[in-house]
Amino acid sequence: MKYLSMAALALVGAVMTGCSNDDIVDIDQPGNDNVERLTVVANLGGSTTRALTNEGVKTYAVGDKIAVVYKNTSGKTVKAESDALTDGDITGSGKSAKFTVTLVNPDKTKNVTYIYPAAMAKENGTVNYDALYKEQDGTLATLGKKFDYCTYTDNWNDGKLPAATLVNQLFVCEFTLKYNEASINNKVTAMTISDNATHNYYVNIDRTPSSDHIYVAIIPTASNNINYTAIADGKVYTKSVTNKTYAAGAMRPIHLNMVQN
Repeated sequence: MKYLSMAALALVGAVMTGCSNDDIVDIDQPGNDNVERLTVVANLGGSTTRALTNEGVKTYAVGDKIAVVYKNTSGKTVKAESDALTDGDITGSGKSAKFTVTLVNPDKTKNVTYIYPAAMAKENGTVNYDALYKEQDGTLATLGKKFDYCTYTDNWNDGKLPAATLVNQLFVCEFTLKYNEASINNKVTAMTISDNATHNYYVNIDRTPSSDHIYVAIIPTASNNINYTAIADGKVYTKSVTNKTYAAGAMRPIHLNMVQN
């Protein structure tokens, strides 16, 4: 029994010898994460970015957020959502803002991408086109807050997040729908837009804010055939157009004389 007891003690000693204080500290614990509070300076500028106001000029608003997509030191793609903008964060007549964001273990040798507004970013860091296809309500306010997708990608700047001028990736339609030359905009409750069935947008129109137009953001298209359908007073109206090109970064009026089905 004495022999067994000493063997057991020897085993315990070997284990203790193999585990130094440094080894214990190196165990992957949440307290070892490198958590950084950083600032993104993002400008909305030039003719490539527009759509939030009736004048066709994009501006920031209190409550806006940006998504920062980055690689962490484990090689994983991570999406971080910024704090909401306050009055003090917005400058330059609404064209510039400072977003504060928290990143965990960022790998500063990899590039970083901004997605604005943050609602257009999925948890895995990809673009949330599903929301664009299914959740628009036809209002400029909602479009600007949630769906007017802008982005920017660059390298880290000496350990800091790079400043950016965000570039709009979508075309914004400002619809006026007519039947027999009379506007039916204020009667429309839903629209669908399809470009060769590649992208299909289902828009439930919000009639709470009164507007003379219906606003929908779509992915740019070149020389495509586009089918429009509208529901108004329980009736179905359609219109098809051919060889249409809608470019990124623009908001344009679209007048459609619909056919009743």
